Amino acid sequence: MADHNRGSFPLETERLLLRPFELADAEGIFETWGDPVAMRCIPSGALPDVRSARQKVGRFMEHQAAHGFSLWPVIEKASGRIIGDCGLLLVQWIGPEVELAYRFSRASWGKGYASEAAGAALRYGFDVVGLDAIIAVTDPGHVASRRVMEKNGMTFVGTARYDGRDLVKYVVTSVGRPLPMQGA
Repeated sequence: MADHNRGSFPLETERLLLRPFELADAEGIFETWGDPVAMRCIPSGALPDVRSARQKVGRFMEHQAAHGFSLWPVIEKASGRIIGDCGLLLVQWIGPEVELAYRFSRASWGKGYASEAAGAALRYGFDVVGLDAIIAVTDPGHVASRRVMEKNGMTFVGTARYDGRDLVKYVVTSVGRPLPMQGA
């Protein structure tokens, strides 16, 4: 099996680094994952403790090893701090669709970090993994998240039901054209 933790990492943007999770990242990412406000649109909600964050980090490490992509910690270059996570996951951990996802600490909101990190994750998905299409979903009223999707060339294709919730769905393909909505 290929080592999916080497070669293309870290992903680097002007202000950010993205790389596969390590167990030691649990404390840093807990600032985001443990915050009920930052996690209000995430179905699982905020995590109760660093132990739970460590377990989730372990799941992302397993996803990375198995598929060559996952959610990754987003590190602000200027401070060296983990300010959130961003990356690609099999939808509901089973696929076949691949979803762009991102979550950031409240202190990093409004600075364009989500758009910057999302662009790096999409490029990785198309250029390194070789995906044909990537989706993203969010609550219909989550304007900031929808703006991140649109800034990265994703096109609204309708509503969809995921995790028992009615969400809006966006798609981008490797050739930059949206796919018709299928089976949602």
